[in-house]
Amino acid sequence: MKAKIYIHKRVKKLYELHRKAIENIHEDTKVIDQLTTFADTIFTAWKIRDPICKGQINNWHPTFIGKSLDVIFASPFTLEDARLSIAKDCGFKDWTDAEHRGNIPFNLAFEKAVDSLLNGDLVTLKAQIKNRPTLLKERSTYGHQATLLHYAGSNGVEMWRQQTPYNLPEIVQFLLDAGADKNATMAVYGGHHTTWEMVVTSAHPHAAGVVEELREILNS
Repeated sequence: MKAKIYIHKRVKKLYELHRKAIENIHEDTKVIDQLTTFADTIFTAWKIRDPICKGQINNWHPTFIGKSLDVIFASPFTLEDARLSIAKDCGFKDWTDAEHRGNIPFNLAFEKAVDSLLNGDLVTLKAQIKNRPTLLKERSTYGHQATLLHYAGSNGVEMWRQQTPYNLPEIVQFLLDAGADKNATMAVYGGHHTTWEMVVTSAHPHAAGVVEELREILNS
């Protein structure tokens, strides 16, 4: 049976690293509480020299952007460094920003809709939006404030969520037909960017072979 999702092994491993904090959120879980667990986990991974911590450090910590594992492991690294890496990965300016803006519960309906999209489960996604049409306009409680459509870009959102279902063009077409705004922007990489800008600069949709179909849909 053909796989439903393209997911890079590093993304899969990162999800496994954070699985408990990802899957155990409930209606009272605050964003900052989850991020605190993420940061503790990344700091522990650094201490035991687990290479899976590399992506969230060398993609987001200003001191370690693009640095190798050898450099990361040979350098001083504290829990505060781990917190900064996690805060920026989840779209916040820094840990103080995360504590301020993340001191709210998750929007569970939105989170479940994102999961349906990323898993290529269009049937469930359609039911979720039928039950709550405002999901098309709602935004993530993470710092980047992405819309549901932005998650189709596999870029700029949480690293452990950067995967691409092979039926993504069909999902995106459904979202647009249902009323999603393809011109809406999310706050990431020091600016504000549309879904298409995220798609075209992401390795994951390219690896899944869906970019050209998405180009036609998002630029029509």
